[in-house]
Amino acid sequence: MTSIMLRNNYQYRPPVLTTIFHRFPHVNVSLQLVNSTFDPRSEVYIESLGILGSIPALWLIVTLFILLIYLLTRCCDRKPRAKHSITVLKWSLFLFAVLCGATLGIALYGNDDVHNGLDSAISSLRAIDDSIVGARNQTLSIESTLQIKVKQLMTELNDVFEEPVRNQTVRKLLLSSLANMQSNTTAAVKACQDLQAPLHVLNFTTLFNYLYLGESIR
Repeated sequence: MTSIMLRNNYQYRPPVLTTIFHRFPHVNVSLQLVNSTFDPRSEVYIESLGILGSIPALWLIVTLFILLIYLLTRCCDRKPRAKHSITVLKWSLFLFAVLCGATLGIALYGNDDVHNGLDSAISSLRAIDDSIVGARNQTLSIESTLQIKVKQLMTELNDVFEEPVRNQTVRKLLLSSLANMQSNTTAAVKACQDLQAPLHVLNFTTLFNYLYLGESIR
């Protein structure tokens, strides 16, 4: 996972934990290695992330199952036993406590990184959405100006040029220039409409809602 150059020459660098976890092998449900390149639109990549995320859950299930078996055996075992030293048990509990504390610390650090990353992503998406809305409004304004004002002025010019004049050469040149202007105006209107088509499709409102909802739940 490499750094990404964003607007205003700001270079985004993923957090250290993100880089470390991203280097883990990515496998599919058949345990075959797949491409680990970041691609949230790829179903294979999302599937590999789900498998990596299920490893802690699987470890927890196995641990609880072993603990259940141990408790069942201890519950059914009523034979008196001699007292033994619990030093090993104390050290084991101490190591597990340290491990759990370290895991919680890493989880809190990762949670803060995720929160900061989501804030940065939302801010970047908001800036992109503002740029798209601005471009959409500008193209609409240009199209409206060309459709209403410019074409009306060219119609008035055409009426003026249609009046009889003595110099027919100048009149033909003016009519030819007017025809070119009308052709260019039509092409400009068509270009504005072509620009508006993809801009109207781009809408980040739903994505914003999902991000806010996910962050609220998390």
